[in-house]
Amino acid sequence: MAITQLITAEQFADLPDIPGKQLELVHGEVIEMPPPGLMHNLIAGLIYQMLATFASEQDIALVFGDNAVYLLSQAPDTMRIPDVSASYRAPD
Repeated sequence: MAITQLITAEQFADLPDIPGKQLELVHGEVIEMPPPGLMHNLIAGLIYQMLATFASEQDIALVFGDNAVYLLSQAPDTMRIPDVSASYRAPD
């Protein structure tokens, strides 16, 4: 039986980038995400485009691609990288 060492979100953030690999933290354990395929990228791009257009027209949110990392839970920590996400922006 293998023993897995759990790490925190702070330790995960300090890990070096590995070209061609996307890592996420799930309940304190580092996991490698499978590479997305062509159809996956097409669908994520279309969703991004629709959300960004709507958010811009309504001036209500900022839309991000797969470069935003979210801390979803703590002790043990979970950090995920969605394909597309939006952050509400309060009106001025």
